[in-house]
Amino acid sequence: MTEQLSPREGFADTETGPPPTAPARRGPESAAERQRTCAACGSGFEPGQPTGLEVLVDGEVRYVAVHRGHSTHAAARERQAASRLRAMRPEAHDAAA
Repeated sequence: MTEQLSPREGFADTETGPPPTAPARRGPESAAERQRTCAACGSGFEPGQPTGLEVLVDGEVRYVAVHRGHSTHAAARERQAASRLRAMRPEAHDAAA
């Protein structure tokens, strides 16, 4: 009569337990968690601190985190964009003021 052998028998270095599991996946990190510093001033973000998000175009579109009230855009460029918007829609700007 032939003896039935287990496929794992005779291999001392083979694990017999369940296969390892991958660590639990966390949700996606925010831009502030990935960066850890403000794109405008370079200082760190405090946990729970509200942040802003700006679009940065440098060959591709990226989103960067900034402290509230900070901007990576030059002030003169911001004023120019605001004046162009007012010129295009003066009635909408007057109603908002």
